[in-house]
Amino acid sequence: NVDDVTPEAIQEWKMGETVLLSGKILTGRDAAHKRIQSMRESGEGLPDGVDFNGKFIYYVGPVDAVGDEVVGPAGTDLSGWKLEFYNGNNDSIYDQITLSGTLDDAGEGYGFTVAQSSQIQNGDADGIGLIDAENNCVELISYEGTMSPAAGPCSEFTANDIGVSQSNSTSADESLQKTGTGTTSSDFTWVGPVAKTKGAVNDGQSFSNEPTTFTVTNQGNEYIIDGVMHASVTLTRGKTYIFDVSFFGNAHPFRLSTTEDGTFNGGVTYSEGVEYTSTKVTWTVPDDFSFDTMYYYCTLHRAMAGDGVINIVD
Repeated sequence: NVDDVTPEAIQEWKMGETVLLSGKILTGRDAAHKRIQSMRESGEGLPDGVDFNGKFIYYVGPVDAVGDEVVGPAGTDLSGWKLEFYNGNNDSIYDQITLSGTLDDAGEGYGFTVAQSSQIQNGDADGIGLIDAENNCVELISYEGTMSPAAGPCSEFTANDIGVSQSNSTSADESLQKTGTGTTSSDFTWVGPVAKTKGAVNDGQSFSNEPTTFTVTNQGNEYIIDGVMHASVTLTRGKTYIFDVSFFGNAHPFRLSTTEDGTFNGGVTYSEGVEYTSTKVTWTVPDDFSFDTMYYYCTLHRAMAGDGVINIVD
């Protein structure tokens, strides 16, 4: 009975144990914990019927273990790699999973491993970081908002919000997944909840070295990339990209430059590894490319890219 539980008894509970409770129990997500803290700090007081005197708050994970999948080139040795889980309330680490083994080829030269956790939090702006054997932050994601870890190798970065989430009513047979075609994380898009594919390649996900194609159109003297006006895009060093400019051809010559708005601001057209035609622009980003930001522009009309840029990542 929850009315008879002592602090000493609670200290003996271990993660993974089954605890049978009876009596009056209040439940809530992480957002409820934040709301309670805010009400207490403001002096507002708790709602009628809520009294924590002589009571306890116990954070529990889902009934079934939750899985994260780590994907990479087949043959990658995961010794020393780890996943860190961050609480968005205070940006601190609340759990860690040490990875091991080697990624077997699941097809197309890539493999994956499933990392089980019994307590992935489902609160606002919680995050997950992937750390390599040299203690480098390889990737940092968050859900239901952005965050930055208070300490550790990912602390100098702000997490990328995956843009999708699960609720308490989400079926245990569903998960959040990445879909698309490519070879690096930024090539794929988060979707879900959709039918889970634990232990298998996600539906709609393909690992391919085929060039990524962006479709460039225009509205007047404004460039539109993949339906977004003045879009910013991200390219990866060593990969090949195609900008399909067949919509307007030579009417708005699409060029790349290391200078914003190119020749209009005293810059020049960038040409290393780039092939320009009237229907497409093909660029293989050099492995040792020193710039982190590039620009696209029209040689005939000023400011067609607006504030859009090309971000270059490893």
